[in-house]
Amino acid sequence: MTTPKANESEVPGKELHISNVGRLPAAVLRLIQATPKKEWPKIRAYLVGSDEEGQLVDMLPEVNRVMSVCPPKLVGRVRKHEITGDQLDQGYQQLHDAINGVRQALYALLILAGFKDPEKKDTKTPEPAPAAAKSAEDQVRPGKAPAAAPDKLALAGRS
Repeated sequence: MTTPKANESEVPGKELHISNVGRLPAAVLRLIQATPKKEWPKIRAYLVGSDEEGQLVDMLPEVNRVMSVCPPKLVGRVRKHEITGDQLDQGYQQLHDAINGVRQALYALLILAGFKDPEKKDTKTPEPAPAAAKSAEDQVRPGKAPAAAPDKLALAGRS
């Protein structure tokens, strides 16, 4: 039985080999070269099919840079009282609102195209019963809460 040599510590097949390097776009090649191999699982690839998708994907490096360099500087400025905590919160809220605005615009386009509302995940909200359908007892005794529907009894008592 032979013992493994010190320089044979790497397991064959574990290292990712990039074939057809010449066929990769320059931006992808730069990203792979600039990223340590242990960080490669964080890389996400997208097939861009429209100009809008391309614009969003092109912003990702900027978002990455801003989110990595700004937080320590922002906290330092708050500690030095150069900006307030409310201004810091407002800046992050503006970013989140913009991201949600893009999502809402996409949903609006889906709805305009005739697709089912993507925000509602098949949740059925109970419709209130019309006043005419209430029993005479419930209408006569206004101080008493109306009786719960039989299918809602399990939820009674929960706040």
